[in-house]
Amino acid sequence: MTRHQDLEREAAADRKALISAFSLLIIFTLSYVVVNSLSALDERRRNGLDGSSPEPWILEGSSAFALLVLFPLVYLWLRRFPLTRESWAVWVPAHLLGSVAFSLAHVLIMVAIRKALYPLFLDWTYTFWDDPFSVLLYEYRKDAVSYALMICIFHMTRTFEARTLELEVAREDAQTKQRLTLRCGGRMIWLDIKEVLWIRAASNYVEVHTGQKDHLARATLKSLESQLSDAGLPIQRVHRSYLVNSEHVTELVPTGDGDARLRLSDGSDVPASRTYRENWPGN
Repeated sequence: MTRHQDLEREAAADRKALISAFSLLIIFTLSYVVVNSLSALDERRRNGLDGSSPEPWILEGSSAFALLVLFPLVYLWLRRFPLTRESWAVWVPAHLLGSVAFSLAHVLIMVAIRKALYPLFLDWTYTFWDDPFSVLLYEYRKDAVSYALMICIFHMTRTFEARTLELEVAREDAQTKQRLTLRCGGRMIWLDIKEVLWIRAASNYVEVHTGQKDHLARATLKSLESQLSDAGLPIQRVHRSYLVNSEHVTELVPTGDGDARLRLSDGSDVPASRTYRENWPGN
């Protein structure tokens, strides 16, 4: 794969992450608007006021609209100052400044919408600046949380897309280069797929046994089974926690309860469950 193709894939992953993050933000924001508006109307009824007033919807809706409008700008600012361990001295002040600018922009858009809608739907004009400093500080406390939430949502979706891209590349490597890609701690290692004897699930990790060394990697049995099967390796699920390379199985020993143990070419044993009998070598 060329560098240009790699860059195109990264850009596509970024776009997917942005769309996913924006979609999640819309869901969260609309839910917040509905819950807060209905709660405000209930409170008005308890206080003997008009329970059908559009004011709560205008207040919450204007704030939500402003947040959604500003999200692309937050994304661009995050692209300009990514949150990396090495550059924290740069991005910390940058995002503090960004959160202040975000809050001011949020207030300006929100107030403009309210001033436009109040005369149309209510009998008075919206007033915001009675005590500017206190009001802006009050809004900033909330907006700082919203700003951080936007960044967290994008990081979450980008991490997911990056992981998806890694799996796609790993599957291609298995097919074209006949190698298995594993993430071990902070390292990436590559194994010749023919060296793999068996793989065992270990909590959130997998243990890959090659006969010479065991590798503990952050992956799932299902993802590795897919990689190796697509590459043409006769990998079989013989137990809910084990995959085995059937080319290396030298003996099948029944245990007397319907299960069995598989002996491999290096002398190691792997349990074989009767639940997966159809995958046993020789069946």
